[in-house]
Amino acid sequence: MKEPEFARPADMTPYLNRWVAIVQERVAGVGLTRKQAYYAAKRSRPKDKPLLLFVDDEGRVKNLGIEEHPSKIEQWLQKHKLLQKTVEILQAQQLEAYLVGGAVRDLLLQREKIVDFDFAVPGDGLAVARQVANALKSAFYPLDLERGTGRVVCQTGPEKLYLDFATFRGPTLQADLADRDFTINAIALSLTTPPQLIDPLQGRRDLEGGRIQAVSEAAFRHDPARVLRAIRQAVEFNFSIEAQTGQYLRQAAPQLPAVSPERQRDELLKLLNTPAPGQAVRMLYRLGVLPFILPEVEAMVGVSQSPPHHLDVFEHTAAALDAWAGMLRANWSDMSGKLQADVGQYMNEVLAGNLPQYKLMPLALLLHDTGKPLVRTEEMANGRVWIRFLGHERESAGIARQVMRRLHFSIQAGTLWRRLWLIICGHCFWLRSGRSAVEQFIASFRPPAEPHIRPALQWLCTLWPTIAPLTRRAGVKLKSRRCSRLFTSWSRPILNSGIR
Repeated sequence: MKEPEFARPADMTPYLNRWVAIVQERVAGVGLTRKQAYYAAKRSRPKDKPLLLFVDDEGRVKNLGIEEHPSKIEQWLQKHKLLQKTVEILQAQQLEAYLVGGAVRDLLLQREKIVDFDFAVPGDGLAVARQVANALKSAFYPLDLERGTGRVVCQTGPEKLYLDFATFRGPTLQADLADRDFTINAIALSLTTPPQLIDPLQGRRDLEGGRIQAVSEAAFRHDPARVLRAIRQAVEFNFSIEAQTGQYLRQAAPQLPAVSPERQRDELLKLLNTPAPGQAVRMLYRLGVLPFILPEVEAMVGVSQSPPHHLDVFEHTAAALDAWAGMLRANWSDMSGKLQADVGQYMNEVLAGNLPQYKLMPLALLLHDTGKPLVRTEEMANGRVWIRFLGHERESAGIARQVMRRLHFSIQAGTLWRRLWLIICGHCFWLRSGRSAVEQFIASFRPPAEPHIRPALQWLCTLWPTIAPLTRRAGVKLKSRRCSRLFTSWSRPILNSGIR
């Protein structure tokens, strides 16, 4: 349908994403909302009735009626009371701002839980953040002085919400969006009444098609950490990586070592805590990324093992990671009664560096067999070749320590390294069939040592991919019963003892 024509000034570019009030073919008032534009016009032309129009991001003028309001977006804004309050503050102070990035993407994906809201502003992001923080009576601190980015931290009940305000990454909003990583993250929402989606790079199309597509060829060159982010978001949203974007990613992977160790660490932990971490690690391998961030994991590819293993070391590790994610989703449902609650509470406890225990587990799983390529031997017994990995758990623990140092876990190393060492060194003790072996293991780590729930949980994760599919059900059932008895006998007293 052709848009109706209105008498209006020829050039509306000064009023992009704003309401204008037209009187006798001239702009008499401007505002972020219809009401602001109306009263601005009434102050200068009190006797005239203005025509209220909205100017979109391309300078097109629309006479938005009530039936055209994006009601779903407004309903979403109303669900997030803090965001709604922030919009009211920005409008009241006539501050132009756009919601951008992950929050807009998650709105369109209809995801409920959002704790980070990013705003792009044409002026000083630090100044806007401070004004919003003052109005909300919340904490403010500068996040990036060079880029003009300020953060507002709001405590809402038991959790914190973050509002980040950043100066445009260029002269215009369109330039800002073009400098982002992927099209699905390059959609903006104007905080006008009604709000308007601004999508110059067709990010909604890629959301609907389930694709991760780079905004441009330069996206990964400008920030090689986006290599890890692309894989993480593909797994997190169950999206595919568009073919050309995959090529850009491969070309940028060798630049990963130039990224700060802290950012590599943070992106790696996020990637390992996706719904399918094993799939994410396989993608790191297929796309040629592993040699540039975790060569120790790359070394496990193709390293064969003897029965009961039926997968090579790398595939076994990837499968164990996915088993862990499944256990976490099930909320420890294989356990019963008080023990299930104890384990859940314990794994949610926060370690140094604001890292919950359950987020450390996939890192331990990823590295638990990295020592196997170094100690692999073959020997003949009973007419067949047996593959041995004697002492691999301690080699793996040593490698884990090197990885943690390289990725600058050093500030938290005291607590984190000790826990990681216990998980990796302990995982093979749980494979013994006799109770005495486990008793000896636990006896060697009496208080004030760490609880032994983590190596036991890791053992359960590695059990599933170890046993061949045809015998898996019976084997897992037997081992799970034994592990449950050991949890009950040893882990619960340690959990309840207050030892951490």
